[in-house]
Amino acid sequence: MRAAVVASLVMIVAQTGIAQETTGDIRGRALVDSIARGGVQVTATGANLLGERRAISARDGVYQLFALPPGMYTLRLTAIGFTPVTIDSVRVQLGRTAALGDVMMRRVSAELSEVRITAPAMMLDAARTTIGAVLETSDLANLPADRDHKALMAVLPHANTSYHGDPVNVGGATGLENIYFIDGVNVTAQRDAMRGTSLPSNFIRTVEVRSGGYEARYGKALGAIVNAVTYSGTNDFESSFFGFFTHDGFAATPLATASLRETGSRSHDAGVRVSGPVFRDRLWFSAAYNSQIEHATRIVGTFGSFVDRRKADVFAGKLTWRPSPVIVSELSIFGDPTKHDQVAPSSIAPDYRPLNPEPFLRRLETGGTAAALRTNWTVSPSFDVAVELAMSSGRDRDFLRAPAGIRALVIDHVERTIEGGVGLTTEGPQGQRSVALRGDYATGSHIVRAGLEYEEGRVGRKIGSGAGLILRNGPSTWVVDSHSTDGVFRSRVPAAYLQDSWRATSRLTLNAGVRWSAQYLLGESGVTAQRLAGQWQPRVGFSLDLDDRSRRRVLGSFGRFFQQLPLNQSTLLYVDYTQSNTYYSVDPRQPGATKDSAFDLSTRESDLAQHVPGARADHFDEWTIGFEQIVGSAARLTIRAIRRELRSAFAWGIDTDRHRIVIGTPGVGDLSFLPPVRREYTALETSVEGSSSFARYRASYVLSRTYGNYTGVYSSDALGVAQVSANLGLFMPHQKTNSTGLLPNDRTHVIKLVAQLDDRSPLGAGMFVTWGSGTPLNEFGASAAAGPIVPAFLVPRGSAGRTPSTWDVNLRLSYRLSRTPGAARVVLDLMHLGNPQGVVRIDQQHFQTVDDQGRQSTVNPNYRRPTAFQPPTMARLGIDLTR
Repeated sequence: MRAAVVASLVMIVAQTGIAQETTGDIRGRALVDSIARGGVQVTATGANLLGERRAISARDGVYQLFALPPGMYTLRLTAIGFTPVTIDSVRVQLGRTAALGDVMMRRVSAELSEVRITAPAMMLDAARTTIGAVLETSDLANLPADRDHKALMAVLPHANTSYHGDPVNVGGATGLENIYFIDGVNVTAQRDAMRGTSLPSNFIRTVEVRSGGYEARYGKALGAIVNAVTYSGTNDFESSFFGFFTHDGFAATPLATASLRETGSRSHDAGVRVSGPVFRDRLWFSAAYNSQIEHATRIVGTFGSFVDRRKADVFAGKLTWRPSPVIVSELSIFGDPTKHDQVAPSSIAPDYRPLNPEPFLRRLETGGTAAALRTNWTVSPSFDVAVELAMSSGRDRDFLRAPAGIRALVIDHVERTIEGGVGLTTEGPQGQRSVALRGDYATGSHIVRAGLEYEEGRVGRKIGSGAGLILRNGPSTWVVDSHSTDGVFRSRVPAAYLQDSWRATSRLTLNAGVRWSAQYLLGESGVTAQRLAGQWQPRVGFSLDLDDRSRRRVLGSFGRFFQQLPLNQSTLLYVDYTQSNTYYSVDPRQPGATKDSAFDLSTRESDLAQHVPGARADHFDEWTIGFEQIVGSAARLTIRAIRRELRSAFAWGIDTDRHRIVIGTPGVGDLSFLPPVRREYTALETSVEGSSSFARYRASYVLSRTYGNYTGVYSSDALGVAQVSANLGLFMPHQKTNSTGLLPNDRTHVIKLVAQLDDRSPLGAGMFVTWGSGTPLNEFGASAAAGPIVPAFLVPRGSAGRTPSTWDVNLRLSYRLSRTPGAARVVLDLMHLGNPQGVVRIDQQHFQTVDDQGRQSTVNPNYRRPTAFQPPTMARLGIDLTR
């Protein structure tokens, strides 16, 4: 009986920004006869810049142009008595500094009216230690990938596709530890961090992915920070259209499981963008709309076909205004309201055999709208200030498609079957508001950056179970479990940072900074339930040029990074939660079935909303050391070692001895029945990026190990589906045994190759090829307290073998119909060439129940059988044009 009570508690679990840059910088040094020259005026112009931007070189000759929109620029250096120097084709990337090095100026002569040079195609940013990359318009247009900018980060080192239900995993973290920004707005789902707002693909100018080694002005994530910047328009009117179409006739047959098989699919993705000047050099506009429809027919068990349909209306708009030569303001608005009639396995028992189709039928409503206002003021050529305001609102609904008469969800852990309805339903609004102030100041050999940030997240959630959940936890143990709660929850996150980049010598740059943040979790009553304060995050780094031409350097960094926690935990714990359990020895649906006992398991907000002293949000320390070299004239070689160690986590679990929920730090206080959290990521990266006269390319090899007992806010190996802020792999006392080992996203070897042809030819091509080791497997047993929902590790974690290694080849072919600028381009994507359909997930549950003597019982007949495969070969046809 006690075991059934505990199992019902965990059923609750199983169902359930700002100040990112939108610009880049240019830095260089003016010399005369190899001596630094101050007082040189530097003027930048470009198609993406309203007006022009100016700077004056300091006494040491160094000049810095702040807050330039990403794009190509021309620089002009002028000084009285010296011949002007023009530098063409200076590429400014999002969040990067284009380091031009030394520029030699010559005294005025009759023979030389002007010096014109071209910036090198590949440069080393002498001050930067960040791990990550910038994906530009050409990457989005020419590479084969899902038509969502967030998915494209899988082409980068340390970023791997997850087949456990969460987004791309980065650097040993789970996909729910990423954070997403668009034009300065934190667009990460506030409750579960499962998604970020999507954009029309032709409205994205550039995407920056930061995955480590970054400065104090960035934070909030243990995975990746994904920052997208949208089009601002130019002085020329422009329009863009695209349309893509897929059909099951263009695809191989996907491998099926016993419970679900797809028999047909089609989709279309079409959009339009327009942009141009309202007033030339004063006010620009840009707007886009994108309709996305996906349609699939799926057979559930033996119960026939059902339609899975998803529709998203994705839109975006932007105004860029220059009221004076030193002030630029941007107003952005975007959204992606989405409705999805889903046909998919239940998240509680994804591999169980259905006895009727309704548990597979859900309706999801997600997405929302966001807006941001950013003003940048160039106070002087060496001082830049930005103010940012943002807000967003959205929805998160998950409810029934089943007939009104079928509500209770019946999960039989003995027979591994599922029937009835869909169990818990949830709905509620969510959103955030934020404000930020930052300043950049260049003085001599120092660049100082400081900022203040404040963000408030909001999540409303109503949970219900209709007629309840019915669980069979043993041959003669049945539980009717009912849930109900409703509330609005908030999170307040202040932050401040200060950092300095000091060019100590002509070859050595030192970076030092500190970031402070806190997170205050408010319960349904509006009272602060938990303070996660004192998040001091030191960041230091160095870059040492090994030659006078800045073609080789050694770099390294140390930093502490904290995760901003989603609000899922608050919606379950910091609220009056009504729950009851009724116990039977037979199936309670049988006529005349009588209950054995009943318990009220309700909790009150005041029971759990008690500040836990010393509690800290999930955070790790990171060390990096690396070497970079320019190879030839247009390639960069990087060799880098990374070590990350998780120091603590804020979690909750169930103390089965005291039969209650406890919150805090695993291994400490009320959670001392669990071991201290451990997650270590160790990696060696070798990568090369470059271009030739006809192509651009990236290639990487990463050797890594992810080891510990805590996967993160998402229990990827315990359930195989995304659960946030409740790690069911480290949740109850029995998991102290054998829970340390290889974690589920450990991939020892990963090789990637990305290449694309230059746009100058009518024929275009892009490809993405990857090969990776398999992931570790466990041998799970049932627990006496919760059956297979909170599994027991029967052997050391990750030691029961691996899934097979996987490979994937994706190709994009395109042809421009004429050489006229703006001509239409026909596109053919060939995804998953060779139809590998490799095994990516295997049933790891060996035993389903525990008998009266505490022995593992009820062998799972599907143990070690595949439960998920890579997608099949698919072709996608499209057309796009820009005028």
